[in-house]
Amino acid sequence: ESDQSHAMEAAERLRQVVESFSFCTSAKQSIKITVSIGVACYVPNTSAYADKYVVLQELMRHADQAMYQAKANGRNRTVLWITPLNKPEVETF
Repeated sequence: ESDQSHAMEAAERLRQVVESFSFCTSAKQSIKITVSIGVACYVPNTSAYADKYVVLQELMRHADQAMYQAKANGRNRTVLWITPLNKPEVETF
């Protein structure tokens, strides 16, 4: 239950924590990983869908598209899905 700004801040904090953590393999080697995160937010009374299941599917689809945009823009980043007027647009952080 966060607005876009707070959702992006939370996702970015998570991305930074994962990036800063070192994982130990079974061979006792330290490795680092990164994540690409897509964020989508529901704004009440702006969706054409009344069915909660359909709204959830749309949110998941938008977050997935934002995540793929993050990967396409170089990975290890957080991208916010912005509802398009004519074409999909995303905001990268």
